Amino acid sequence: MDFSNLDKNISEAEIERAEKDVGFSFPPPLRSLFLNSNGGVPDPYVLNHHKIVTTVSETLPLYSDQGFGTALDSYSRLISEQKIAPPFYLPFAVDSGGDYFFVDCTESSAPVSFYRSDCASGEPPLIDLGLGLEAFWDSLVSPD
Repeated sequence: MDFSNLDKNISEAEIERAEKDVGFSFPPPLRSLFLNSNGGVPDPYVLNHHKIVTTVSETLPLYSDQGFGTALDSYSRLISEQKIAPPFYLPFAVDSGGDYFFVDCTESSAPVSFYRSDCASGEPPLIDLGLGLEAFWDSLVSPD
């Protein structure tokens, strides 16, 4: 997976500080994402998985020197305040419509869920994609 428009490089110590702030540890694939690309635009970027077709417009940096919204800011707003997902889910990416991808930090494979704000009545807005974070990246394709 390639990423462009990366934010600042971060250290293990910064990841540990973030884990302390949220109260849980990040699974290895999520730690690797932050250490290797801390924010940025993935290439390829289209998710066509079962009934969900969307793009991953950007990944959220853990910390930003560029003034971008961070995974920690989004966690505070979406999980702590709005409670749209369980407290051990960390938002790590956003689609082009402003909906979020989350990692379940209780599992070492880092299962990915997608929060769809415009879901049909009766459908759950938080959808388990059935993919760990590494498989999620492998499932992205280039636009047709």
